[in-house]
Amino acid sequence: MTVTSATHAVAFCPGGAPGTFNGSAKYGDVLLSGDHWNPGVHEIISDGHGGAFICGDFHTVNGVPAQNIAHWDGTSWSALIDSSGINGLTVPMPNFGCEEMRITQDGNLYVGGGFTYAGSVAAQGIAMWDGTDWHALPLGGLDGTVRGLGLVGGHLEITGDFLSHPGGPPLATPSYIAFDPIAYTWIYPPPSAGVNEGFAIKEWAATGVTYVGGNFSSAFGNFGSDHLTHSPFSPSPFGHAGAAGLVLDIEPAVEGASDVLFFSGNFTDTFGFGPFYSPSLDTRIGKLQTSGLPVPAGVADGPVRDLERDPDSRYVWPVVVAAVGGFNTILGASSRGIAWYGTSGASTGWWSLGSGLGGSPAQGNASAFIVEQTGGFEHEGGLREQVCFMVGGAFSSIGGVPAGNIGDYCCPEMGP
Repeated sequence: MTVTSATHAVAFCPGGAPGTFNGSAKYGDVLLSGDHWNPGVHEIISDGHGGAFICGDFHTVNGVPAQNIAHWDGTSWSALIDSSGINGLTVPMPNFGCEEMRITQDGNLYVGGGFTYAGSVAAQGIAMWDGTDWHALPLGGLDGTVRGLGLVGGHLEITGDFLSHPGGPPLATPSYIAFDPIAYTWIYPPPSAGVNEGFAIKEWAATGVTYVGGNFSSAFGNFGSDHLTHSPFSPSPFGHAGAAGLVLDIEPAVEGASDVLFFSGNFTDTFGFGPFYSPSLDTRIGKLQTSGLPVPAGVADGPVRDLERDPDSRYVWPVVVAAVGGFNTILGASSRGIAWYGTSGASTGWWSLGSGLGGSPAQGNASAFIVEQTGGFEHEGGLREQVCFMVGGAFSSIGGVPAGNIGDYCCPEMGP
């Protein structure tokens, strides 16, 4: 793997055309909460219509009061206010706010976190937004913080630090459950050894296996499956593969002609293969190949909180996977809070994206990242599109452009 030091924002886009960093001038500023555990923008997802939802621990977006969740329609921000007039999510001190979001096949938005109310509805840890009103899930939700949502096979797999439904008996598999959004009912996994906390759930399409990462030493009867394992709904064909520390995100990708599964977080090795490169640095990024063998994928000097893969585009992208988090370097290359792995010229390795994220403390602390593809519109007789990489977290600039905790890097429009 090549160690790089150049600033390669240009090579990030197809054809090497330079893109543009955008911050406060485009989005305004997100005013973060001072009374929550980890203030910041924790998650961004596309709304499927050229806009995005953001959530986390904040109170205001571009001057619009928005309690921990907001919607960007491509031009302006709005709060998620239900028909009773209640704004957003209620998060008691010092809980995590909104941690995860997914849009299901029926078009509804599911959010998970440490909130107790969604709008006017008592909804512990998880709730559904139908575009007009909030809805609690059956039995009132879950009795702790939801840290991970994965949309797998049409249903939601859910992880966190919960142990039961509010006031209900303990779950047979603590900190893990699934939900059917069409039947609007819970799906209980078979009784097995549970997880302490799970943070990320992703389906690896190349194998048909759903992986769970987080903070646990055993899960689903797989003892010794430290921090990374497969879910009980998809028995793994692989042997043991784990990480010595927190796994915060998982992302399938294609590297060359091979399907791989990247995973990131705050760990010091992947078992049997670390520490890598330097004993003074943590691994932070690993990957599984289809053989199930964990291999090193990058050494960062701080936690890697989120990964994103090559966007679903009509064009050939040089990016295999991108990473954001509280790091200043990956493989020794200066890449403050944002880095991407892929090909630039004749070299393949980790590259920075401009000057990255600025702010105090010294390390950028990005905690959400999304590949937003807009366009697909007719222009001058042909189909054109634009891809923007939206980043949220706790930072004051992106690529040297002032940004109040949210910004993006947009590639030029592509097409005829």
